Amino acid sequence: MWSSFMQKVWRWALMPKLKRCMKPKHKSKPFWHKHIDTEENKMSAFKKYGTATLIALSALILLAGGGAKLAGVPEVHMSFGILGLPSWFGYFIGVCEVAGAIGLFIRPLRALAAAGINAIMLGAVYFHVVHTSLAQGIPALFVLLSSVYIALQSRDQLFKMK
Repeated sequence: MWSSFMQKVWRWALMPKLKRCMKPKHKSKPFWHKHIDTEENKMSAFKKYGTATLIALSALILLAGGGAKLAGVPEVHMSFGILGLPSWFGYFIGVCEVAGAIGLFIRPLRALAAAGINAIMLGAVYFHVVHTSLAQGIPALFVLLSSVYIALQSRDQLFKMK
């Protein structure tokens, strides 16, 4: 009688707890799963490396353009005269481009930097569409599209700022 009672206790109380202890607390995938080419892994790799590549290329273009504006290259400042803007505005845009390029690398500032770059690049694309050939506006269009993508990818960082 005592042994049948202990068997019932074992089955009812102790066995489920033992099974719970032996099961992993979370369902993890095997270590080789991340090396399998699945759509999920491909997309996460693109989000990780694609966004970093777009940030690096956009920052390089912005640093080159902003540096040329800050250095006072006459060909770059000519566009502001055509638009009827004062010459100091070219230096201001150069500072904004360099600050935006640096801001792209700082994660909490990335979305704000990308939004500022969007405003600058809209003006640059407008200038190239109206006053020059479209081929000269390709870098500005690339930076505009990539900064829109970066801003959308980084928008969750805006709400984490305090």
